[in-house]
Amino acid sequence: MRGVVLSLVLLSSVCSARAGLLYAYAHDGGTSYSQSSWWDPDGSDGDLYAYEKFVLNVDSTIQEVDWRGFEAFSSGVFDFSVMFYHDLGNGQQPVCGNPQLPEGPYAIKIYWVGGVPPETNAGVGGFYDFKYKLPTSLALPAGTYWIKIEASCTAPFGWGIARGLPGNGTHFQFSTGAAMFQTVSNDLCLSLYGTQSQTVAPSSLTLNLGKYTSGDVSSLAGADGVDYVACKFIVPSQTSPFVQLQVDGTTALASLSSYSLSAKAHMLSNGAFQVAVQAYNFTASSFDASTTSNLGATYSTTTVTPGSPASYLGANGAVRGRIQVRQTGPSTVSLPCVGIDQVLWNLQN
Repeated sequence: MRGVVLSLVLLSSVCSARAGLLYAYAHDGGTSYSQSSWWDPDGSDGDLYAYEKFVLNVDSTIQEVDWRGFEAFSSGVFDFSVMFYHDLGNGQQPVCGNPQLPEGPYAIKIYWVGGVPPETNAGVGGFYDFKYKLPTSLALPAGTYWIKIEASCTAPFGWGIARGLPGNGTHFQFSTGAAMFQTVSNDLCLSLYGTQSQTVAPSSLTLNLGKYTSGDVSSLAGADGVDYVACKFIVPSQTSPFVQLQVDGTTALASLSSYSLSAKAHMLSNGAFQVAVQAYNFTASSFDASTTSNLGATYSTTTVTPGSPASYLGANGAVRGRIQVRQTGPSTVSLPCVGIDQVLWNLQN
């Protein structure tokens, strides 16, 4: 069975940080490598297959795989495959079966490159940088996974991938000649690119205006009919909100290309009311994005979507929002109450 080793690398070129980077290991800058090739057409005892672990902290869609290895033509490489696997559950090895047998039953996804992807001289260690855009993206939920890059060669011992700086300092390997798996030292040089999305519920709240009645921050996580309830108490003026609630959360995403904040709420009495959902701009230090809608006795959802998402991400992944409720006409009660069922950020890098 064909087998190529992949190495994860955060490199100065192929593996350098850029928008959409999901996971990477940096090249150690040397000339050492890990063999990862299969001798076409029947294989040999000298074939080695290498697997590298990667962790996705949030739901992700992989769109590109880049790696650093020997130049293809001089190594006799005429094709590559890129394979993804589940983790066995211990973080030590993939669910891959015997790589000398068909891997379809085990692999999450197998991509046959159908040739050699674009490669450029890396200018270090005699290596080249390969960039492979997946023909169809791969969506994976948050979790631990493994990847194998496999080169098909016209000669034995034909191709290898550059070694990476320590992540956990090891990768998983199968030796055809020894007919055994083993954990071996060094990480592998590759980078994964794509998009990540995360739904974030508030981790804390502050009631700035109004009187607390029931519920807590956990009441805002799910659309379950369990409300956080606040009521009118003191209003500075007729046009001022009588309830103002600030919510704060934290995302694992390092950058944002898409941002929305939604609040599902209803009034506990009849009358004329409006709700405003506002997003906090950390660059401008203000709640400068707002969506307002009428609010009645039936649940409704109001969403704000700022135009410059990056400005609404604070230090250490902070996100902040505010919900205001005001009376715009007659009310059947003098001290109306609002029930807020859910508040969520929907974010994408």
